[in-house]
Amino acid sequence: MRGGAGTVLAVFFLIFLLACLYALKRKPGEAQERQWCPECKKYVLAARPKTSSTVNLLLSVLTMGLWLIVWACTADLSTKKPHQCPACGTKTQKMADSDAV
Repeated sequence: MRGGAGTVLAVFFLIFLLACLYALKRKPGEAQERQWCPECKKYVLAARPKTSSTVNLLLSVLTMGLWLIVWACTADLSTKKPHQCPACGTKTQKMADSDAV
């Protein structure tokens, strides 16, 4: 075969690139939790954005591990973002244990 190793490497890179594009196109999920909205004065299913582990993993492979430094430094930032009411966008408050259904 002429250029067999180069062809296999090119096909692998193309598949990897398509996987990266697909992962970047997908919307990262949201962490949802039932919380109190002080603006709407009711309990709502509040959401906050989650980071995409798939995208971070693909970027780590693509950059040969350099992205792991960025991922490690920013890993807990999404967990610190407050949940927001889907109706008004106000920062919500956690439910008291006695209010849980």
